[in-house]
Amino acid sequence: ITMEDYAAIEVSARKLKQLSQATGWFARQTPEYELFTAEVRRQTDALERAAKNRNIDAATLAYFQLTVSCVSCHKYLRGSK
Repeated sequence: ITMEDYAAIEVSARKLKQLSQATGWFARQTPEYELFTAEVRRQTDALERAAKNRNIDAATLAYFQLTVSCVSCHKYLRGSK
């Protein structure tokens, strides 16, 4: 993002979304975990769209929100049994 390499941002966002669709991604089968997964996918879509539109501000915001989603989900996973 800091280099404004939109092609790399787009490819990376797409790979993150694909990763979230892999079988190994599903650590829990709970409604909360499904919400976290949906949010990760929504943010990767936003990041990819921002890259396609060459909008660095939108890409930065999507990346930040994606990071918050990841941290929140990992916090949830650490706290659940």
